[in-house]
Amino acid sequence: MVQSLKKRYPRRFSSQAAAKRYCGNLWFPKSKRWMYQLNGKSGNTFILGLLFELEFGVPFQAALSTKVNQHPDFALFQTCIAGVLANVAQRELSLQAFQDMPALRLATVRNPFDRALSGFFYLCRSQTVGDQRFLTERIRIQAMTQFDWTLDPNTPHGFVKFLSYVAQMQAQGDPMLVDAHWLPQEKHIEPTIYKPDLIGRTEAMGGFARNIAARLETDLPEEIETRLSRNESANSATRTERRAQFYSDPEAANLVRQIYEQDFELFGYEPDLNA
Repeated sequence: MVQSLKKRYPRRFSSQAAAKRYCGNLWFPKSKRWMYQLNGKSGNTFILGLLFELEFGVPFQAALSTKVNQHPDFALFQTCIAGVLANVAQRELSLQAFQDMPALRLATVRNPFDRALSGFFYLCRSQTVGDQRFLTERIRIQAMTQFDWTLDPNTPHGFVKFLSYVAQMQAQGDPMLVDAHWLPQEKHIEPTIYKPDLIGRTEAMGGFARNIAARLETDLPEEIETRLSRNESANSATRTERRAQFYSDPEAANLVRQIYEQDFELFGYEPDLNA
């Protein structure tokens, strides 16, 4: 499928690496009942945990603790390596086999304003813990925007520099130069290729989870139902407070609108910061 994507969509996949990254983010179980398109900073951990439980009948419990890795749920992302899930790149599916797979195709999206903030905080945390992940990004952002790693992390001023950096990398025209956690969501999903059956919003994950369970003809686990109800109300207040602080400089909002223009349009988010 990697070579087929390059041949059929040369403007979208200008390199084998870009096509392989896309295929590697398309996950499915052996049953092929569903497929999920991983999209950085848009609820992947929750959805993968939900799908694991719906598929295997037990909540995911495998734990991994390491000083190098900064992701608290890193073990969940090893399910393809463990062989209990697979991705399109691993299986080397043809484009035709991919298109014919009778799976419920799922994807998630997030308000671009909030997703950009989340990506910024994630990058800053990698510096705090001294993680190997994002090291090249941290070097580049300093060289390209004079980002000060002693003063700028987790600040509105540093956020504007981060967005300027993402805009500069995107302007080079190669999606592989933009890290997956702040790559525009339409380039993650490629809706005309993936053709998702359900797209869930991170801001309304409860309804999306219930829809998934219904389409898979199973019940939503009670513990997940309780957790969803609790988290959705709490996240709303936090989101409003963070936006007010980090978008106090109009340049920040304008950069997000520029970088993620297609995300606003394709996934129905308002480019109004206060919407």
